[in-house]
Amino acid sequence: MRVTASLLDGATGQVGRTIKVDGRMDEIFALQDRLVRDLADLIRAVIRPTEAATLETGVVGAYEAFSKA
Repeated sequence: MRVTASLLDGATGQVGRTIKVDGRMDEIFALQDRLVRDLADLIRAVIRPTEAATLETGVVGAYEAFSKA
């Protein structure tokens, strides 16, 4: 499975950078975590360990709702 995310310029709508992560469906949450870390690195955001825990979910229904939004 491949997950692709793009950073967009909010003012212009132009694509800035794109990140792709590959993995297996049974590791979807690990892929999501890698994607968040990679995106944070791109924008040079600092995610503290105490904040990182709030970015993770083990609830499949919550993940599905988020991904549809």
